[in-house]
Amino acid sequence: MTANSLFSFTYYSSLGIGSIIAGPVLRLFGSHAVFLLIAALFALAAWFAWRIPREIGKPTHLPDPSIAKMIHMAQAVATSMREGLAYVKATPSITEALLLLTGTQIVLALLGTLGPGFADRVLEIDIRDASILIMGPAVLGIIFGSLWVGNVGYRFSSRRLIQSGIIAAGIFLILIALTVRLKRVALFAWFYADPIILPIEFLLFFFLGVANSMLDVPANSALQKEASGAMRGRVYGLLTAAVGGVGMLPIVLTGVLADVIGPGKVIFALGGLITLYGLWRMRYNRA
Repeated sequence: MTANSLFSFTYYSSLGIGSIIAGPVLRLFGSHAVFLLIAALFALAAWFAWRIPREIGKPTHLPDPSIAKMIHMAQAVATSMREGLAYVKATPSITEALLLLTGTQIVLALLGTLGPGFADRVLEIDIRDASILIMGPAVLGIIFGSLWVGNVGYRFSSRRLIQSGIIAAGIFLILIALTVRLKRVALFAWFYADPIILPIEFLLFFFLGVANSMLDVPANSALQKEASGAMRGRVYGLLTAAVGGVGMLPIVLTGVLADVIGPGKVIFALGGLITLYGLWRMRYNRA
């Protein structure tokens, strides 16, 4: 648990830095500089990867490409995927961990999608500041939560941490959505003064990040603990495929729905679904 909290800390720290500086970089240098910066970071990542020590007994160069070899590689990948899916399906604990990890990363991606609209329509701030005021506190919360789980939270059972994280994430999303509804009530006009609403939203997104880390760290630990050494790589490959492939569908649909019915209603629906899942999971585990 402690090792995975460190992994989450470093992963989300880098994500947080990118999320926080995205808006300021766009404002200061324009869109072209953003792509140049990303290209430079890829070059830096390639240099770090090149410095990784070689694995003894394994080739250091890819085989020469040919049609026959490409077909063989494609068949090998398909076979590995089928074996990985069968292994996950036969292990309920791994299935649940995969679903939780996929869900947490999709929720973060959804926040990135809904953030600019939320900043513009609700907070009435420059959308280039959304990375600082929305994604920034969420990632800071994940970092803080990861440190807490690694130093204190590991004393609690993984089931309890995950259950608390699911319920808390749903509740905080609902609270964020309710701040959208209050804006339409004249009685709460004072509530949307910048010195009041911005710190409140910052705290809500921060605690949403803390709740997310209570899912991420135990689920990662469960995935590594339950998956055997030979299948662990395939399981994590399925996780990456689920987030990057299947996970794109709800992100696209959420963006469309946010344009049609507004980001507040989408966030409320998302929070309600997560809360209902947490309550169902609590009842299911007791049965």
